[in-house]
Amino acid sequence: MNRWFTDWVVSAEQNNALGIDSRYTLGGGMGRYVVQTNTHQLSLLAGVNLTREKTRDNPEKTTNPEGKFTFTYRHRSIGPDSDFRLSANVYPLLEDLSSVRGDADLSFSREFIEDLFFDVTLYYTFLSESTATAPKEDYGINTGLTYKF
Repeated sequence: MNRWFTDWVVSAEQNNALGIDSRYTLGGGMGRYVVQTNTHQLSLLAGVNLTREKTRDNPEKTTNPEGKFTFTYRHRSIGPDSDFRLSANVYPLLEDLSSVRGDADLSFSREFIEDLFFDVTLYYTFLSESTATAPKEDYGINTGLTYKF
């Protein structure tokens, strides 16, 4: 069983709470499943991203190379179908390792009617150097319903 994998990312995001008007990310990395069974999965990943960011306090866009370190744990159960996932990312700025950002998600999904799932996710985002008018942290909860075909 091959436990190595690659991870590629192209993303666009915005976070008004943290003063991020736009952040575009392009990157990739290499990871390994440390544990991989029918019910448990634990993976570690390291990579590099390039971000282009515009903040509320700075009208000029900045481009930064970042490292990416990811820890993910997943537990699946078949009857009833449910999924628990914990994922944490740390992104150190490669030009200044004292500047770091990170995020974590804790999510749970459970089937309550055939093929219809209830989802809940707790999220947390941290910036070591935020804008002058924004806090360094953002957190919240998302809920939803998902139907699988």
